[in-house]
Amino acid sequence: MYLCRRSTKTRRAVGLGPGAIALALFCIQALGASEEIRTWTDSTGEYSVQAKFAGLQAGKVTLKKADGTEVAIPLENLNAAGQEYVKRQLAAAAENPFKTVAPNPFQPAGRSPVVAGTGSSAPREALPDWSAAKKIDVIGGGDWKLPESAMPAAGGSMKPIALPSKTNFFENAAAMAISGTGRYAAVGYTCNPPGRDAKSTTTVVVCDLAEGLSLGSGVVEGELLVPIAIHDSRPEVLMRRNQRGVSDQDCLETWTIGASGVSRGMKWVPYANEKDRNRNVKWAAYLDEHRLATCSSGGRLAIWDAETTRPICYLDIKGRPALSPDRKHLVFLVEGQVGVLDVEGQKVAALQPAPVSGGVLAFTPSGNRFVAINGADLYVWDFATGQLQRECRLEGTHAGDELLCPSEEHILAGSGRLYDFVNQVSVWEYRGHQKAGIAGGVCWMAVVGGERQPSALVPGRLPHQGVADKLKAAMADPEFFVFKPGTTVKIDVGKIADSAARTKVQDTLVKKLEERGCTAGANGTITLAAGVEEAAKKTELRYRSLGSFGYDNYKMTKFISRLEFVYDGKTAWKSEGSNLPGFIVHLGKDQTMKQYIKEREKPNYQYFDRVELPKLLTKPTGAPTLGSSQVTVSGIQ
Repeated sequence: MYLCRRSTKTRRAVGLGPGAIALALFCIQALGASEEIRTWTDSTGEYSVQAKFAGLQAGKVTLKKADGTEVAIPLENLNAAGQEYVKRQLAAAAENPFKTVAPNPFQPAGRSPVVAGTGSSAPREALPDWSAAKKIDVIGGGDWKLPESAMPAAGGSMKPIALPSKTNFFENAAAMAISGTGRYAAVGYTCNPPGRDAKSTTTVVVCDLAEGLSLGSGVVEGELLVPIAIHDSRPEVLMRRNQRGVSDQDCLETWTIGASGVSRGMKWVPYANEKDRNRNVKWAAYLDEHRLATCSSGGRLAIWDAETTRPICYLDIKGRPALSPDRKHLVFLVEGQVGVLDVEGQKVAALQPAPVSGGVLAFTPSGNRFVAINGADLYVWDFATGQLQRECRLEGTHAGDELLCPSEEHILAGSGRLYDFVNQVSVWEYRGHQKAGIAGGVCWMAVVGGERQPSALVPGRLPHQGVADKLKAAMADPEFFVFKPGTTVKIDVGKIADSAARTKVQDTLVKKLEERGCTAGANGTITLAAGVEEAAKKTELRYRSLGSFGYDNYKMTKFISRLEFVYDGKTAWKSEGSNLPGFIVHLGKDQTMKQYIKEREKPNYQYFDRVELPKLLTKPTGAPTLGSSQVTVSGIQ
């Protein structure tokens, strides 16, 4: 039996069979009036209705009965014949303007978009057909030999470019995209104020980085979208729906931004056949004049014809890929391997074992290195040879999905922290900007102030002047690294009450230190302390059985397992674990949840077997980096 501790919103229908598939869950208008009355049957074959096809909106098919009443059903809940009929009707209507479906009293229709600065109609809707797309097999062998990547010239202006100010408190800079050539940048604002009658808005600003000016902006009401990519040679922006539902980041649109506002082009759901979060578009990039690449949360990397939204080829990967600066190669991760896709040849050009199976990838500005981060683990490869050059752990730094390489030796994590992966040091903190992007070795940071406050897209080369001198001076101190190969470490397991467990944990830590090239000894210059602590109050847990709706409440004694390096009385590194069950629990035959909890209501000593020690630690100073700077509309202060 499976049980879940937290509830999630899922689309569910009575009688939904395992063979049901989702073909197209995106907003689209339909012809409606000319359709024939036919028999519609659900996927179980148990329910049916006589009605005309009246439209497909937000994944639900609207059907109009002879008496004029309307019913709605999720597309995936129709039988195969019904789904195929809808697909044929949409394909036949592709060249016609769609008529508006009358509002359903039980299924409120979404608000129609209002486009500022232009009278353009709704985008042209498309239903992707994967039947002709080429599947690329992830196979390869032999030596990893690739040409060095060519870095595009940075050039252009190095002065801040003015951006619009926020219009109200609820508006924020939500996303930013920079073209591979470094010519254009798109900054997206979203506003989602509270209240039933409040209007959500999306604002996109396109800047010409080479000329140092804003080309224009456009506003769309009633929808929340963000820029995910921008064309290399024209102000065409690829927008992605940005709601908060399980699969509400699945729809793409092409927008062209000019002095008159927004012109909306194509609209489609790339991964309409996938389910739940796997439908979402995680990453995208324009490859050339007519092609773009996308990657879903489920790991499907695809190349598309951008004008027809036809999928050309695809392969299944893990995590988020990266496009080389010369736009010729995509690097990706699969289970235990790292590979390179030749974009033009549509084949895997190189593949080799890797110590990581997923994560986020990024190229350095030259294209001669690429970096992967999975959790706190960082890996650096030489692109031409495939040699793994660095393998380290980002202590205290969370990259998330926003990984940028502003130089050949640094990464800029999502929070704005600059990490030197050559020396393995968190160097600097950049604050004051909301979003950032890299083009030609220049980092562009969006600084968006409050209402009626100045805002700008600010360029800079990171690390900025003076940071290298600070690092050099710090590393001259012989105690700068307090834990490194050769260090003698004192082990303290006094906070583990059970004597047998205490001995076992100490033996485990001795082995882990030896793996790092260190030794355990009473005269250690740094202490590695392990302990187990019982929480003062019991933890409340909520679980439900798979397939049920109600939740059952349980209480469990929590034991915290803690491991930390202490230098001169200050914590240099800390890691914690507990005995609490995970999000999903597998019960044994005839086992109850209460029995499961009782069996685990004890200290989790296995945590010390699994935890990974850092390779380097700097002297704890109370500050996460050597220094920090404020990014303002005038530059880096």
